[in-house]
Amino acid sequence: MKTDYEIMENPMTGDIMWKINDIDLAITDCGKSLMEQFIEQYKNEGYTLSIYDDIAKNTIEIDASIIEIPEIVSNIYRTEHATPMNFIGINSLTNSYVVGMNLTKGHIDFGHYKYINGNLKKMD
Repeated sequence: MKTDYEIMENPMTGDIMWKINDIDLAITDCGKSLMEQFIEQYKNEGYTLSIYDDIAKNTIEIDASIIEIPEIVSNIYRTEHATPMNFIGINSLTNSYVVGMNLTKGHIDFGHYKYINGNLKKMD
């Protein structure tokens, strides 16, 4: 896999993150293999998923198993036409993987979701 990203530390938490330097890096499979590669290197069972929208500066929080996270990232990327994917990281304060992308379509509301049987269910 092409690896045009820069490994950095989050300045606030010291957690690892990949700053993606090539906007085409996630296009082939909408970021699924990139997310799988990140999880393989920085596996944290029990971590949830946060999708950070770089445009609105807001998040979508998703409760899902670690095995489901790459598929969820890919589906959101595809649905939102979220090129570019800007970064992938971990946040040890919230026990989550964080993916930054530009959510351009507005099909997914910000808030808290649970991944159930292949679908995102908004939690109240």
